[in-house]
Amino acid sequence: MPVAEAVLSERSVASVLDTATEMGELLLDRQETVSFGYKADGSVLSELDQRIQREIHACVRGLEDQAAATAHFVGEEDDADSDATQRLIAGRPNWIVDALDGTAAYTKGLNSFAISIALLDEANRPLFGLIHLPGMFRRSYLISTHEGRLDRYEALRANGRWSLRPWDSSLPAPSSWQRPGKPLSRAYLYANSNMHRLGLERFHGKIRNLGSTAAHLAMLCDGTEDPAAVLLTRCKSWDVAAGLALADTVGLEIREMTTWRHLDFPTALRSYLEGAQQRPPQIVGHPEVLESLREALTPLSD
Repeated sequence: MPVAEAVLSERSVASVLDTATEMGELLLDRQETVSFGYKADGSVLSELDQRIQREIHACVRGLEDQAAATAHFVGEEDDADSDATQRLIAGRPNWIVDALDGTAAYTKGLNSFAISIALLDEANRPLFGLIHLPGMFRRSYLISTHEGRLDRYEALRANGRWSLRPWDSSLPAPSSWQRPGKPLSRAYLYANSNMHRLGLERFHGKIRNLGSTAAHLAMLCDGTEDPAAVLLTRCKSWDVAAGLALADTVGLEIREMTTWRHLDFPTALRSYLEGAQQRPPQIVGHPEVLESLREALTPLSD
């Protein structure tokens, strides 16, 4: 994906990685004893959500790269003590951060929670994306700009330092999908918790909801059979920014469910930025897999 020249040096990328992994260790250390309550909308809020957001905010404000350090900061948690807001500012670079995606799962002792961090340029094109899964073998999924391109990297840490190794940007279709007559009943579709209201009676496969959209999208980019695809329904920009950028970068497709229209990242994200309440669901997956699933994911009413 062609993008503007990189605004994050390798040292800045390492700084964000350090903060995310340190906060991941904090989450693991505190999971059994963390206290939590509820927001006005009924969603779970732990004592660590805002703390981690503030740590990430402090990290990006201290980066050596001026454009990144001064970018507007969007976070899930309202914070009167910083310049973080819940809305993007048009025409400026924006950080979009979900400090703890999957708080409810986390407070119940489950491992499906994520730290999600994205940086977009003035045209809402991704410059950086990171999803860290502390409870899933401490995996990190990273994309960053280099020499005018956005690519995926494997982040390796040795002797206290990070090194970034480029990955092949295009994921092949899982080999199982190339078998003739593969039954869709074995396919796992990862979806949000209201998926049962979408009228998808034709889909005879299996549904999983791990409680973290960022984790769903990160696992999709492993290129394995599970999940086959990720269905996005009721999400906010911080739930999907890093994950959609990662999926788009590795060659997965983002499609609008109602029209099956292919969406690039800025288009896919636009409805979340505009705060649309009735946005069409989006489906994300490898092109071959989505084509196999298309008929099964068409409501009977159509």
